[in-house]
Amino acid sequence: MSAFPLPSSEERFLLVEGSTWYAVRVTRWRISGYYGQCGARMLQPGNYSLVLTLQFLLLIYDLFVNSFSELLRSAPVIQLVLFILQDVGILFAAIVLFLMLFNTFVFQAGLLGLLFQRFQVTVLLCALHLALSVSLHVWLMNLRWKSENTFVWSDGLQALFVLQRVVAVLYFYFYKRTALSLGDSRYYHDSLWLRTEFARVRG
Repeated sequence: MSAFPLPSSEERFLLVEGSTWYAVRVTRWRISGYYGQCGARMLQPGNYSLVLTLQFLLLIYDLFVNSFSELLRSAPVIQLVLFILQDVGILFAAIVLFLMLFNTFVFQAGLLGLLFQRFQVTVLLCALHLALSVSLHVWLMNLRWKSENTFVWSDGLQALFVLQRVVAVLYFYFYKRTALSLGDSRYYHDSLWLRTEFARVRG
C-alpha cells in the first residue's frame, strides 16, 4: 500500500497497487471510502474503437450538414429534417464524450477538477456549438418555412451564421483531439503521471 501524495494534511488517498484499488478520503470530520475494480471499468480497445468510430461519424454528419444544407434551401422540409438530426447528433456526441470521461480512473477517483481542467475547452465548445446551431436552425426555419424563395439574410442572421461556422471548426478540432486523447491508457489506472498532475493542480 502506498500513500497518494497530497499537499493538504486534511485529505489523503491510499491506493493498493494492482487491478484492485481502494481510495480513502480523510477529512477533519469524517472518513469515506470508495472501492472499485479498475480492470472491470477500464475501456477495452475494441470498445474504444467502436466508440471512436461513432464519434467520427457524428462529426462527419455535422460537417456535411454545415457544408451542404444551404443547397437544399428550396426544400424546407428536407432541410428541417437535416437540422433536427444535426442537433440531435451534437447532443449525442456530447453525451458519448461525457460517458467516456466518466469511464476514466481519474473520474472514478473523484478528481473532477483535473478532468475539467484538461478538457474544459472541449466541454464549453460542445455547449456553445449546440446552442448556436439550434439558434441558427430555428431562425432559418422561421424565415423560410412559408417563403423559401425569399431573401432572408439580414445582418443579424449573417453574423450568427458566420459565428456558428467558426465555432464549428473549433468544435471539430477540439472534440476530435479529446476523443483521441481519451484513448491514452494513463487515464484508466493509477500512475505516477496522475499523482504528479493531481499534486500540481492542488499546489
